[in-house]
Amino acid sequence: MREGVLKSHEKLKQTACKQRSVSPAGGDILRLQNATETGTAGRASSNQSLVLRRILARLIEKDDLDKILDQLLASVVEELSAHSAALWLHDSRDRTNLLLETSHQGKIFKGGKQLGHPYAAKHGPFKAKLISHVLRHGSVVIPRVAESPLVEPQVARWMATRGVKSLLCVALTFGDESVGVMTIRGCSEDAFSPRMERLARLLSHPVSLALHLVRLAREAERSAVLEERARMAQEIHDSVAQILVEIVRRLDFLNCADTTDVNAGAFDIRRNQLEHLQNLAREALTEARRSVWALGPRQLEGNDLLCALRQLAVRHNSQAQVEFCLQGRPRSLPRETQNDLFRICQEALNNALKHAGANKVCIELAYERGGVELKVEDDGQGFDVENVDGRGGFGLISLRQRAERAGGQIAILSDAGGGTRVVAKLPEPASGGKGRVA
Repeated sequence: MREGVLKSHEKLKQTACKQRSVSPAGGDILRLQNATETGTAGRASSNQSLVLRRILARLIEKDDLDKILDQLLASVVEELSAHSAALWLHDSRDRTNLLLETSHQGKIFKGGKQLGHPYAAKHGPFKAKLISHVLRHGSVVIPRVAESPLVEPQVARWMATRGVKSLLCVALTFGDESVGVMTIRGCSEDAFSPRMERLARLLSHPVSLALHLVRLAREAERSAVLEERARMAQEIHDSVAQILVEIVRRLDFLNCADTTDVNAGAFDIRRNQLEHLQNLAREALTEARRSVWALGPRQLEGNDLLCALRQLAVRHNSQAQVEFCLQGRPRSLPRETQNDLFRICQEALNNALKHAGANKVCIELAYERGGVELKVEDDGQGFDVENVDGRGGFGLISLRQRAERAGGQIAILSDAGGGTRVVAKLPEPASGGKGRVA
């Protein structure tokens, strides 16, 4: 912006030199023009700063990356008085594009419900001309969509039905990487002036950053899911799969046996094999249930329960004030009990931060006579426990089932606006006693 103003000043100075030789009054007129343009440029720069500050102020209230991106796109539509705006993800490796989301009239549309766009919920090499052109030039204004060779015919027809006549497209980049393109749609051919284009390019910077962070978060989630799948596959292979192999082997033996042999010895062998198969099937079922419930959290690998709970509190301190405290003398706990306590704490903490909007959460682990007690208390908005239970809230069901499975009890105390307290009490395991701190 400053460079543009300086160029305008230089141009005016050159014009002024020519005009002075023609008219004595020309200097006064040119000084007035110079001052007017300087004031206009200054106001434009100030307005852009106000817009950016206003948008950033809104984002401070958001802590969810997807919501931040939604808010940014909605703000772009509002500030540019546009018909709508859309975010396109660009994959430079295979040169494909994906319509991520659309903002229209204050609402965000995703997936296949993006105003009936012909490329909604599709991933492919479409819009190649337009997006590659925008990525090369940084931004492009198309005043007449219907006549542009950059816009594909089916897209142009869709825009005509929606009353879209012009496009302002801005490249989204992070460092040297092309993240995607933001397309802003106008209802008139003159909807986007050069000032509007500069403002759009300014607003593209926080959009690019948010989009880049969303992509990183999703890649991390996918990596975590793949890692957990590998863990589960190994666990199932080492337990359930081995039992099933034995069942199949014995079934093959029975299938090959001579069923016409009716003597007592052959009958006893077949009966014993069937009884053993029943026992193996029950064992496989038990192992399958154990695999689902007791696959240890990654946080407990190489750590004891106290260390894992402390790390959990520290990791979430950026979202709220999360404190952990210990009561009583730690005792050794079976691995499954540690898993259950950690998962109960994790679920309760997740509910407090994501659903209750808590500012403070207190986690307390107490070793008592005959058992161990875990408390998770928050100052969030609370809820009606009976109504949530009536709807079968899966989170609460999971908490109760974990406690019951360990032979314990759980109490969930909450009132609307009064915070929530989750108290889980598990009995002292038979194998408990003094030893390794857990």
